[in-house]
Amino acid sequence: LVGFSMGGLLIRHAQLDFDKGWTNKLHACVYIGTPHEGAKLERAGKTTSNLIKSLTQPYLNIWHSWAELRSQGIKDLHDGFKDNKEAFHSTAKHCFISGGLLKSTSDIAELIENAFIGDSLVVKSSAHPDVALEERENQHFSGLDHFTLARSPQVYKFLSPWIEAQREKSIPLRILHPVLPNKNTPLFLAQADGSYLSDSIRFALQMGHKVSHTAHTMHDSISNEYYDRFHALPVINLFSKPIETGHKSISTPIFKTVGQALKITEKSLAKRSPNKTTK
Repeated sequence: LVGFSMGGLLIRHAQLDFDKGWTNKLHACVYIGTPHEGAKLERAGKTTSNLIKSLTQPYLNIWHSWAELRSQGIKDLHDGFKDNKEAFHSTAKHCFISGGLLKSTSDIAELIENAFIGDSLVVKSSAHPDVALEERENQHFSGLDHFTLARSPQVYKFLSPWIEAQREKSIPLRILHPVLPNKNTPLFLAQADGSYLSDSIRFALQMGHKVSHTAHTMHDSISNEYYDRFHALPVINLFSKPIETGHKSISTPIFKTVGQALKITEKSLAKRSPNKTTK
């Protein structure tokens, strides 16, 4: 099994399913740029999200919901598998591959890279987990960022003979090649009925509704902050309060109309979408 990034975590999770007996046929696992002990970038994202949420001003903490738009899979990278060191099949050989942005081999550069930079997403210590395995291989590639690891000739040059060596020791290797679309093949076979376009439009409308809601919240919270200051001043408040009333009598209906129009259109498309079946 060969997994890149989050795919490596999926391989580890699969190995917990040892009751099915399939792991007896597993002889080698390769983890390329896998954040076994979590990814610093996701932890930074979570910290930023919590910080925004803690702010009292509505026009600032409204962005918390946007910061939380990361997929659940990305959020799972917060801790990786660092609390579960049993997710390695004991009789298989495991190969851990990491990358690093810095090409320097100095001790200081290595320290900085391992502590903060890594391959831009995963640091070496996370890609090479601290777990006791007799059959393991650690390989590091300097000057390769996270996504380059997945298609690097350097990685392939190392990995190909390593996998071949494991194949010779075990059962014949089977490689499943993905079926890629060509010029005569529709790109979205499962969505040939047009539902793919419909779903894309619905998603755009949902995001438009969210943008409208965010803009409305920010507009009101910022204007309220300034109006409150004017309302506290004698004489000036005689003018500021009518101005606020007039201002909001125009802005509020506009925001609500735009939001409702997007919401109604999205619901209308949802009703027209063809029923989907999953094989």
